[in-house]
Amino acid sequence: MRIIEICFTGFDTDERKKLWDLAESHGFLVRKEVTKKLHVLCTGKNAGPKKLEDAIKDGVIIITGDDFITYTKTGIPETIKDAIEQLRLSRKI
Repeated sequence: MRIIEICFTGFDTDERKKLWDLAESHGFLVRKEVTKKLHVLCTGKNAGPKKLEDAIKDGVIIITGDDFITYTKTGIPETIKDAIEQLRLSRKI
């Protein structure tokens, strides 16, 4: 699978830093904003409504921080991988 772009929102500074580092150590490309190429938005308790709105509009997969941590330990489920691939195909990226 190609590089997955991820953005974190709704986390305090320390938690976001830990997630960011975890993502980079597992080969994710971390973005600060929701972009047209973003695949996954990882949300915390204080997720920004604008980022959520943009992600939903662009068909981005939305997961929780706990989901993300689990995926780094167990692997990304096939259903998520398939959804990311479909997202790529729909965007022709």
